Amino acid sequence: MKFRVTAALVAVFGSHALPCLAQPSVRFADAPSASPALPVGSRVHEHERPLVDEACGGAGLLVGRARRLSARGNVLSALSAYSQAVTLYPKCGVATLELASLRANLGDYTEAERLFDRAVHLREHAPEAFKARAVMRRRQGQRAAALSDLGAAVAMRPDDIESVRLLADWFIEERVWPAALAQCRALVRLLTETKQNAELAQAELRVRALAIMAAETDPVAEGARSENWVRRSLSKLAQP
Repeated sequence: MKFRVTAALVAVFGSHALPCLAQPSVRFADAPSASPALPVGSRVHEHERPLVDEACGGAGLLVGRARRLSARGNVLSALSAYSQAVTLYPKCGVATLELASLRANLGDYTEAERLFDRAVHLREHAPEAFKARAVMRRRQGQRAAALSDLGAAVAMRPDDIESVRLLADWFIEERVWPAALAQCRALVRLLTETKQNAELAQAELRVRALAIMAAETDPVAEGARSENWVRRSLSKLAQP
Protein backbone atom coordinates (compact mmCIF):
# COMPACT_ATOMS: atom_id res chain seq x y z
CA MET A 1 0.00 0.00 0.00
CA LYS A 2 2.82 2.39 0.87
CA PHE A 3 4.38 1.73 -2.54
CA ARG A 4 1.07 2.50 -4.27
CA VAL A 5 0.69 5.77 -2.37
CA THR A 6 4.33 6.68 -3.09
CA ALA A 7 3.86 5.99 -6.78
CA ALA A 8 0.68 8.06 -6.80
CA LEU A 9 2.40 11.02 -5.17
CA VAL A 10 5.26 10.88 -7.66
CA ALA A 11 2.84 10.65 -10.60
CA VAL A 12 0.76 13.60 -9.41
CA PHE A 13 3.36 15.96 -7.93
CA GLY A 14 6.68 14.74 -9.33
CA SER A 15 9.72 13.28 -7.58
CA HIS A 16 10.08 16.35 -5.31
CA ALA A 17 7.08 15.05 -3.30
CA LEU A 18 9.02 12.06 -1.92
CA PRO A 19 10.54 13.90 1.09
CA CYS A 20 7.01 14.91 2.09
CA LEU A 21 6.03 11.34 2.94
CA ALA A 22 7.60 11.73 6.36
CA GLN A 23 5.64 14.92 6.99
CA PRO A 24 1.90 14.11 7.05
CA SER A 25 0.90 17.72 7.63
CA VAL A 26 2.72 19.14 4.62
CA ARG A 27 0.54 20.98 2.12
CA PHE A 28 2.82 20.43 -0.88
CA ALA A 29 3.49 24.17 -0.95
CA ASP A 30 6.53 23.53 -3.15
CA ALA A 31 4.45 21.92 -5.89
CA PRO A 32 5.19 23.56 -9.23
CA SER A 33 2.73 26.24 -10.21
CA ALA A 34 0.30 25.19 -12.88
CA SER A 35 -0.47 28.75 -13.95
CA PRO A 36 0.41 29.40 -17.60
CA ALA A 37 3.79 31.01 -18.20
CA LEU A 38 2.31 33.15 -20.97
CA PRO A 39 0.98 36.65 -20.20
CA VAL A 40 -2.67 36.93 -19.22
CA GLY A 41 -4.92 36.35 -22.21
CA SER A 42 -1.95 36.10 -24.53
CA ARG A 43 -3.67 33.52 -26.75
CA VAL A 44 -5.75 36.35 -28.11
CA HIS A 45 -2.57 37.77 -29.60
CA GLU A 46 -1.70 34.62 -31.51
CA HIS A 47 -3.94 35.56 -34.45
CA GLU A 48 -6.14 32.53 -33.80
CA ARG A 49 -9.19 34.60 -34.73
CA PRO A 50 -9.63 36.99 -37.63
CA LEU A 51 -9.26 40.64 -36.76
CA VAL A 52 -12.74 41.42 -38.01
CA ASP A 53 -15.93 39.52 -37.26
CA GLU A 54 -19.56 40.50 -37.55
CA ALA A 55 -19.53 42.33 -34.21
CA CYS A 56 -16.27 44.16 -34.85
CA GLY A 57 -17.18 46.03 -38.00
CA GLY A 58 -14.27 48.36 -38.72
CA ALA A 59 -12.44 47.67 -35.46
CA GLY A 60 -9.96 45.43 -37.26
CA LEU A 61 -7.72 48.33 -38.30
CA LEU A 62 -7.66 49.73 -34.77
CA VAL A 63 -6.90 46.32 -33.23
CA GLY A 64 -4.13 45.70 -35.75
CA ARG A 65 -2.63 49.12 -35.00
CA ALA A 66 -2.86 48.46 -31.26
CA ARG A 67 -1.04 45.14 -31.65
CA ARG A 68 1.79 46.73 -33.61
CA LEU A 69 2.14 49.54 -31.09
CA SER A 70 2.13 47.09 -28.19
CA ALA A 71 4.78 44.93 -29.88
CA ARG A 72 6.99 48.02 -30.23
CA GLY A 73 6.53 48.85 -26.55
CA ASN A 74 4.37 51.90 -27.17
CA VAL A 75 1.86 50.86 -24.50
CA LEU A 76 0.06 54.18 -24.06
CA SER A 77 -0.71 54.48 -27.78
CA ALA A 78 -1.77 50.81 -27.84
CA LEU A 79 -4.16 51.44 -24.98
CA SER A 80 -5.60 54.39 -26.85
CA ALA A 81 -6.15 52.35 -30.03
CA TYR A 82 -7.75 49.46 -28.15
CA SER A 83 -9.97 51.88 -26.21
CA GLN A 84 -11.17 53.48 -29.45
CA ALA A 85 -12.02 50.04 -30.85
CA VAL A 86 -13.97 49.06 -27.72
CA THR A 87 -15.79 52.40 -27.60
CA LEU A 88 -16.79 52.34 -31.27
CA TYR A 89 -17.55 48.61 -31.32
CA PRO A 90 -18.52 47.56 -27.78
CA LYS A 91 -19.47 44.03 -28.90
CA CYS A 92 -16.07 43.36 -30.48
CA GLY A 93 -14.79 40.54 -28.29
CA VAL A 94 -11.25 40.53 -29.71
CA ALA A 95 -10.71 44.20 -28.85
CA THR A 96 -12.28 43.84 -25.41
CA LEU A 97 -10.22 40.77 -24.51
CA GLU A 98 -6.94 42.21 -25.71
CA LEU A 99 -7.53 45.51 -23.91
CA ALA A 100 -8.40 43.59 -20.73
CA SER A 101 -5.24 41.49 -21.05
CA LEU A 102 -3.08 44.55 -21.57
CA ARG A 103 -4.63 46.26 -18.54
CA ALA A 104 -3.99 43.13 -16.47
CA ASN A 105 -0.37 42.96 -17.60
CA LEU A 106 0.04 46.60 -16.52
CA GLY A 107 -1.38 45.78 -13.08
CA ASP A 108 -4.60 47.71 -13.61
CA TYR A 109 -6.70 44.83 -12.29
CA THR A 110 -9.78 46.93 -11.57
CA GLU A 111 -10.14 48.01 -15.18
CA ALA A 112 -9.14 44.55 -16.44
CA GLU A 113 -11.83 42.98 -14.28
CA ARG A 114 -14.43 45.39 -15.67
CA LEU A 115 -13.45 44.54 -19.24
CA PHE A 116 -13.39 40.79 -18.61
CA ASP A 117 -16.83 41.10 -17.01
CA ARG A 118 -18.04 42.58 -20.29
CA ALA A 119 -16.25 39.97 -22.41
CA VAL A 120 -17.75 36.96 -20.61
CA HIS A 121 -21.17 38.14 -21.79
CA LEU A 122 -20.07 38.14 -25.43
CA ARG A 123 -21.19 34.67 -26.44
CA GLU A 124 -18.55 33.83 -29.03
CA HIS A 125 -15.65 34.94 -26.83
CA ALA A 126 -16.96 33.90 -23.42
CA PRO A 127 -14.74 30.79 -23.02
CA GLU A 128 -11.57 32.78 -23.75
CA ALA A 129 -12.73 35.58 -21.46
CA PHE A 130 -13.44 33.22 -18.56
CA LYS A 131 -10.07 31.54 -19.01
CA ALA A 132 -8.12 34.80 -19.21
CA ARG A 133 -9.91 36.17 -16.15
CA ALA A 134 -9.18 32.91 -14.33
CA VAL A 135 -5.46 33.27 -14.97
CA MET A 136 -5.52 36.89 -13.79
CA ARG A 137 -7.45 36.02 -10.62
CA ARG A 138 -5.14 33.10 -9.91
CA ARG A 139 -2.15 35.43 -10.02
CA GLN A 140 -3.94 37.76 -7.64
CA GLY A 141 -4.43 34.92 -5.18
CA GLN A 142 -8.18 34.56 -5.83
CA ARG A 143 -7.85 30.82 -6.20
CA ALA A 144 -11.51 29.86 -5.66
CA ALA A 145 -12.75 32.49 -8.13
CA ALA A 146 -10.11 31.39 -10.63
CA LEU A 147 -11.23 27.77 -10.40
CA SER A 148 -14.82 28.85 -10.92
CA ASP A 149 -13.93 30.87 -14.02
CA LEU A 150 -11.80 28.13 -15.55
CA GLY A 151 -14.52 25.60 -14.81
CA ALA A 152 -16.97 27.81 -16.70
CA ALA A 153 -14.57 28.00 -19.66
CA VAL A 154 -14.23 24.21 -19.75
CA ALA A 155 -18.00 23.74 -19.47
CA MET A 156 -18.48 25.98 -22.52
CA ARG A 157 -15.65 24.39 -24.49
CA PRO A 158 -15.10 20.86 -23.10
CA ASP A 159 -12.89 19.83 -26.02
CA ASP A 160 -10.25 22.49 -25.23
CA ILE A 161 -7.37 20.24 -24.20
CA GLU A 162 -5.24 23.08 -22.83
CA SER A 163 -8.03 24.33 -20.56
CA VAL A 164 -8.93 20.84 -19.33
CA ARG A 165 -5.26 20.14 -18.56
CA LEU A 166 -4.90 23.44 -16.72
CA LEU A 167 -8.07 22.84 -14.68
CA ALA A 168 -6.78 19.39 -13.69
CA ASP A 169 -3.46 20.92 -12.61
CA TRP A 170 -5.20 23.54 -10.50
CA PHE A 171 -7.39 20.96 -8.78
CA ILE A 172 -4.25 18.94 -8.04
CA GLU A 173 -2.60 22.00 -6.50
CA GLU A 174 -5.67 22.46 -4.32
CA ARG A 175 -5.63 18.73 -3.49
CA VAL A 176 -9.22 18.30 -4.62
CA TRP A 177 -8.63 14.74 -5.76
CA PRO A 178 -12.10 13.78 -7.09
CA ALA A 179 -12.35 16.91 -9.27
CA ALA A 180 -8.77 16.48 -10.46
CA LEU A 181 -9.51 12.86 -11.31
CA ALA A 182 -12.60 13.82 -13.31
CA GLN A 183 -10.63 16.34 -15.37
CA CYS A 184 -7.76 13.92 -15.94
CA ARG A 185 -10.23 11.32 -17.18
CA ALA A 186 -11.66 13.91 -19.55
CA LEU A 187 -8.12 14.73 -20.69
CA VAL A 188 -7.42 11.05 -21.40
CA ARG A 189 -10.55 10.88 -23.53
CA LEU A 190 -9.59 14.00 -25.50
CA LEU A 191 -6.00 12.85 -26.03
CA THR A 192 -7.27 9.46 -27.20
CA GLU A 193 -9.71 11.05 -29.64
CA THR A 194 -7.03 13.35 -31.05
CA LYS A 195 -4.39 10.57 -31.06
CA GLN A 196 -1.87 12.56 -29.02
CA ASN A 197 -0.09 9.43 -27.84
CA ALA A 198 2.97 11.24 -26.51
CA GLU A 199 0.91 12.84 -23.72
CA LEU A 200 -1.59 10.03 -23.34
CA ALA A 201 0.64 7.72 -21.30
CA GLN A 202 1.37 10.43 -18.72
CA ALA A 203 -2.31 11.36 -18.50
CA GLU A 204 -3.29 7.72 -17.97
CA LEU A 205 -0.66 7.42 -15.23
CA ARG A 206 -2.14 10.47 -13.52
CA VAL A 207 -5.60 8.90 -13.66
CA ARG A 208 -4.35 5.75 -11.97
CA ALA A 209 -2.50 7.78 -9.35
CA LEU A 210 -5.44 10.06 -8.61
CA ALA A 211 -7.76 7.07 -8.41
CA ILE A 212 -5.68 5.95 -5.42
CA MET A 213 -5.69 9.42 -3.87
CA ALA A 214 -9.45 9.79 -4.30
CA ALA A 215 -10.39 6.16 -3.67
CA GLU A 216 -12.84 6.85 -0.84
CA THR A 217 -14.70 9.62 -2.64
CA ASP A 218 -14.44 8.54 -6.27
CA PRO A 219 -17.87 7.32 -7.47
CA VAL A 220 -16.24 5.37 -10.31
CA ALA A 221 -13.94 3.42 -8.01
CA GLU A 222 -16.61 2.96 -5.38
CA GLY A 223 -19.13 1.88 -7.98
CA ALA A 224 -16.82 -0.83 -9.24
CA ARG A 225 -16.84 -2.39 -5.76
CA SER A 226 -20.57 -1.95 -5.25
CA GLU A 227 -22.92 -4.93 -4.96
CA ASN A 228 -25.47 -2.97 -6.97
CA TRP A 229 -25.19 -4.03 -10.62
CA VAL A 230 -26.42 -0.62 -11.82
CA ARG A 231 -23.63 1.21 -10.00
CA ARG A 232 -21.08 -1.32 -11.27
CA SER A 233 -22.31 -0.81 -14.84
CA LEU A 234 -22.23 2.97 -14.57
CA SER A 235 -18.76 2.80 -13.07
CA LYS A 236 -17.50 0.70 -15.97
CA LEU A 237 -18.99 3.09 -18.50
CA ALA A 238 -17.34 6.08 -16.75
CA GLN A 239 -13.87 4.61 -16.93
CA PRO A 240 -11.60 5.97 -19.71
